[in-house]
Amino acid sequence: MYDQGHWAPMSDRSLQPASSDTQDSEDDAYTVLDRFYSGCVTACELMEEKKFVEARKILSAACALLRSIIASGHRETLNYFVSIFFELTQGRFASLVGVLDLLRNFLGNMAMLVLPERHPFRAICCAVGRMDVSELNKAIILSLKTLIDVSEKKEGRYSPSAFRSQLSYVSLLHANRPVEEEIALRQLLSEVRGRSLDGTFNALKFLLINLQGQNRIEECEALGVEYLALAQTHAGDGATDVDIALGLQMQAKSQYRLGKAALAEANQRKQVGIMIATNNLNWAIRGLGILEGWLRDWGRANEADELVEEIERLIEQDTAGKENIY
Repeated sequence: MYDQGHWAPMSDRSLQPASSDTQDSEDDAYTVLDRFYSGCVTACELMEEKKFVEARKILSAACALLRSIIASGHRETLNYFVSIFFELTQGRFASLVGVLDLLRNFLGNMAMLVLPERHPFRAICCAVGRMDVSELNKAIILSLKTLIDVSEKKEGRYSPSAFRSQLSYVSLLHANRPVEEEIALRQLLSEVRGRSLDGTFNALKFLLINLQGQNRIEECEALGVEYLALAQTHAGDGATDVDIALGLQMQAKSQYRLGKAALAEANQRKQVGIMIATNNLNWAIRGLGILEGWLRDWGRANEADELVEEIERLIEQDTAGKENIY
């Protein structure tokens, strides 16, 4: 992909497709990838809640983006696919085998329609679609290791793509050994501080997931405070409103588990407000779904029912006019 000119190296936080000449198209390419990823995650969470109609709409809208994603050859595409497949094999959605098979088959078929026969990314997508599910984790680990090796040679160790691949590789390699994973993630975090804002944000997110798994919730809240402070410090200088929203949600989830109900609700509502304002509707739907569950736990069923109506409105707004694949 590099040597044939399909991928261009990245040296900063922007995600640059090889065919892009402007920052607007770079931002658009990243937005499409994030919308696909957030749609898959939100749909899977809705399926776990038995909200199958809503999940189908969101997943269908997400998959409708695959044609343009595959055609664009965006540098981070494989990293995003690997993240989704990891969630559906060993991560939080491992029980949703049907979704995994659906995505893999659709990806392979779409690549055959969109890309020329000898295109290297067509070969990658088709291999993912045909591969026996029992071999998929091995393939993911090999893919990440290869991405790390090639990206570091072409872009440097702390480039966005190389470092993101490194974090994913560490998490997958130590999936059942949280203490070893934590040590490796903290080492990567110490290396990237002051070198890359993108890398620091990603390392903090991976470390948060690890600490959540270890039930070290007070430390998770502290990481959320650190993440938000970093986002606010660099607002307009590499950090975005979405980064601020992520910092708020990291705190809110921890505060909910610590019994700090008022703080959790306030931060979660701020997070949802930012996501709506920035048109990140999948993340807003996900955030409202989390808040709905909290309100029911707190005995505020009427307010939770109002959120359900808001979620339904956002789903209709997000999927209106989108291609209905399923």
